[in-house]
Amino acid sequence: VVSCSKAFGQEITHNLCKQMKFKRTQALESLCQEHIKYFSFALIGFSEGVKECKKTFSSFRWNCEGNESDSDFKFIDITMARVTKEAAFQMAMVSAGIVDGISEQLFIEKISPLKGKSGKHCKNNRYTRNAGQVFTSKGDCDVDLNPGVKFAVTMVKKWQQTVKSAPVEKQMNLHNAKVGAKAIRMNMQKVCKCAGPSGNCATKCCYQTLKPLSVSAAWLKQQYLSAVKVQADPEGGRNRDGRRRLVKVVDKSPPKDTELIYIMESPDYCLQDKEKNSLGTKGRECKPESNGADKCENLCCGRGYTTKTVVESKRCACQFRWCCKVVCERCQSVVTRHHCK
Repeated sequence: VVSCSKAFGQEITHNLCKQMKFKRTQALESLCQEHIKYFSFALIGFSEGVKECKKTFSSFRWNCEGNESDSDFKFIDITMARVTKEAAFQMAMVSAGIVDGISEQLFIEKISPLKGKSGKHCKNNRYTRNAGQVFTSKGDCDVDLNPGVKFAVTMVKKWQQTVKSAPVEKQMNLHNAKVGAKAIRMNMQKVCKCAGPSGNCATKCCYQTLKPLSVSAAWLKQQYLSAVKVQADPEGGRNRDGRRRLVKVVDKSPPKDTELIYIMESPDYCLQDKEKNSLGTKGRECKPESNGADKCENLCCGRGYTTKTVVESKRCACQFRWCCKVVCERCQSVVTRHHCK
């Protein structure tokens, strides 16, 4: 017999998973039904991962945008790149976001009931300073990444059950998802607070916590720049699960767990090409004097660009008024914009 409260809770969960705004598939919807809390945290993290991806590549020809009308290869509500270095970064970044989102929310849940209780939530993380001035963490108050890592991997596996792709691409995506999780783990930070009498700091409360997701994004960008091309082992080597092992094309060695991997070389992303998940750069804003990727000559692929002077209005001279609002003026400025032909 199911209690009324439990039945009501199950109905709410069922409806929430049905109403979530993403391309529903049975595998992901079932995962949502079974783990509504983790799934909702994961969606927050996924969204943040997408934002970091777009921010990281905002000035590049590929800017982490895809043809959203193409629904054949969507993860949640984002069309994913395929088999290239860009696909590697994108998968790693959304995976890192999922791990970060779940881990942060679980940490908040853990410490929120204990806030303001004289640091009792950190009682098992107190250390007395030794002669070498070293503090060692026992970890009871550390952010626990394991649930987030496990759920991110599960989420990617469930999603891959719903899309058509070759086994080698599935392995590539799973490997890069794990690299994304690794990025979070490698970019943690130790925070210490004095807990000794009279503030003498003879005892410290220390714990491992998350750095901003942008730090992991920067680390993954470096891995992207040194990503390695892989193929199915031509000698027929297999993993424990029986699948063909992936090896580097250059020396047939297995990729490291910190290396992003890809299967095919990237297109130039100059022109729109649905098959290559390229939107092209027509209409993109560029900077003629830039020395970076957004220089018009580079971003526009030699097609030239238009220049237009416009008057823009924005808030300015903002002041805080007691109490409690911010009042701003509207200022106009003349700016010159350049867009790729």
